[in-house]
Amino acid sequence: KDAIEDENENSTSSKLLKAVSASCKSLGHTKEAAQQARRRCFALQDHFGMHSLFVTITIDDECSFRVRLYPYADGNGEGVPLPSLDSSEAECIADLTLRKRVRRNYPGACSLEFQSAMQIALECLFGWDPGRQKGKRGIFGKMEAYCRADEEQGRS
Repeated sequence: KDAIEDENENSTSSKLLKAVSASCKSLGHTKEAAQQARRRCFALQDHFGMHSLFVTITIDDECSFRVRLYPYADGNGEGVPLPSLDSSEAECIADLTLRKRVRRNYPGACSLEFQSAMQIALECLFGWDPGRQKGKRGIFGKMEAYCRADEEQGRS
C-alpha cells in the first residue's frame, strides 16, 4: 500500500493537481482566505465534535523586549544594550518610547513575537507535536486536534 501511495504522490498527474491547487488558492489575509480557514475549522468541529476548551493568548508588544531586538537581528555586530535594572523614570519612559517606535516601524517584529508565543503555547503547554500532527500529554491531557484562529487587523 505504501508503494502505491508513494507512486501516486510522485506521478505527473499528482504534481499537476498540486500545482493547480497551489495556484488556485486565495491570497492570504483576504476575505476568501478567511472563509476557507473558517470552513476548515467547521470541518474539524464536524469530525471531532464541539471543542472542549477555548483559549485566547494576547501578547503585549510594547512590554516585550524581544520585539525591540528583532529589527536589529541582522548581525551587524552593534547589538542592543540591555536596559539597566536601576534606570531612572526618564530612562524607562525613553525606553518605552523607543519600543513604541520600533513596534510602529517594524510590524513584522510583533508578528514574529506572536508566532513564537503561539508555538511555545502549542508545543510546550498543550503538547501538540507539529511534525507528527499529533498530540502528546500537555497541561490539559492529550490533544486530539486543534483549530487556530488569528485575529487580523485592518482587513476590509
